[in-house]
Amino acid sequence: MRLQNKIALVTGGASGMGLAFTRRLAQEGAKVWFTDINETGGNAAEQDLKAASLDVAFLPHNVSAEPDWLRVLDHIRAADGRLDVLVNNAGIAISHNIETCTVEDFDRTMNINLKSVFLGCKHGLALMKETGGSIINVSSITAICGEPVALAYSASKAGVRYLSKSVALHCAEKGYAIRVNSLHPGYIDTPLLAGSNAAAA
Repeated sequence: MRLQNKIALVTGGASGMGLAFTRRLAQEGAKVWFTDINETGGNAAEQDLKAASLDVAFLPHNVSAEPDWLRVLDHIRAADGRLDVLVNNAGIAISHNIETCTVEDFDRTMNINLKSVFLGCKHGLALMKETGGSIINVSSITAICGEPVALAYSASKAGVRYLSKSVALHCAEKGYAIRVNSLHPGYIDTPLLAGSNAAAA
């Protein structure tokens, strides 16, 4: 119960790593809000987690849209008044290389994988900076080594890595008691990896 009485938000929480993060945070005592663009999957996950007596709540959320971020965070502010943990996990992976990647696929990947983290950090800080907290941004091993058949994904995750460093330095300069870390997992057997052309969040 290391997170007892903490308030957490996990994006892309309907499946894969996001669902695992949601479950584990709740098992450690946190109240966890989790979001996903997949409303059917999110509602089903909420039922399963609540059946296990975990304190969770699902909200539909398009992480690439700023109004959706404001709506979700306003909801959490009204319900709980603060946010202690933010896990920016939502992402997609589309298989392509520099020759086959379209502008549309590149832009979509950047919007969901990188712009969403920017929006989450930007607006999440408003709920965190008075009481402190932890921001965890899910990057990837590809942010370090690259992946020829995941061009936009690799670029977006490298952006997440360095955006996280910049936000961490900003929080330090401002004296906010907020940790900002990026995670760099390798290949994990999730729906995102199983169907690389399908959105996992």
